[in-house]
Amino acid sequence: MTLAAVWGLETADYGWLPSFPPARRLAEACENRGHALRFFFPRDAARSLAAPPSVARSPDDPLPPGPCLIRGAVDLALVRDLEAAGWRCVNPSRAIGVATDKLETQRLLDALGIPTPRAWLASDPARPRAIAARPLVAKPRFGSRGAGVRLVRGEEEIAAIVGGDDAIPADRLLLQDFVAASQGRDLRAFFASDRVVAVAERRGPPGALVSNPARGGQSLVPDFGPRLPAEWEDVVLRVARAAGLSYGTVDFLYAGGSDAHGAPGDRLDLTVCEINAMPGFTALEEATGIDVADAIVASALD
Repeated sequence: MTLAAVWGLETADYGWLPSFPPARRLAEACENRGHALRFFFPRDAARSLAAPPSVARSPDDPLPPGPCLIRGAVDLALVRDLEAAGWRCVNPSRAIGVATDKLETQRLLDALGIPTPRAWLASDPARPRAIAARPLVAKPRFGSRGAGVRLVRGEEEIAAIVGGDDAIPADRLLLQDFVAASQGRDLRAFFASDRVVAVAERRGPPGALVSNPARGGQSLVPDFGPRLPAEWEDVVLRVARAAGLSYGTVDFLYAGGSDAHGAPGDRLDLTVCEINAMPGFTALEEATGIDVADAIVASALD
């Protein structure tokens, strides 16, 4: 079988992909399972879908419909078009939509009754005001990799984000309760095929708000060990099933009980911050030694 991967990157150079660690690892995982992996940039997938049926297919066109990994910045409309043409996208468009929209993620978690920091759009007249004594976390509603996440300690700072040079519209700026006990740290639980595969604690540089490796953070095995307690594994899988994700991550914050540092024997006090439908996995593999790429491939071929 051949697995296709539609990957939205800043480059359109297929010759660069073998040097890109995530692409190389996924290709290796496919090869180890006796399958091939073919990469397509979004424009090429869209061009093939738009071609009339009578037009002869080029050898470079996507293969006939089958399993297809969606990675990176791929427009959701293209994922829906692939699905309409018979491709089984992993993850599916509905799940990607929930995971990439932080407001929809919030609604899902609330509906499931899962602990999560309260969140509002900056445009919501019912939201609490940001004051010096009660900072809020401001983040792009559709952001990723920790980009644009900051603490706001007053309404002036929110107004500066909405009206600044890199303005984020108020209906695309999410404001979230600040979980002070977890500043600069989170727990990333990676799941695939209805099981939790790996977990790592991510720690940002001293004084940082976010812990993403893209922002200088590091991943390591948590103090409590390589496995989440059963109650939190259950939370991960409940979220995955409700969102419709074949694989992905659930990111937890430490909520601030006596177990805030995740020491062995403590009962973890966690709250779900975000979910991810196309997470990076290089740092997770390096921290845990677990073959995450194989788990992703398996979830697409199941």
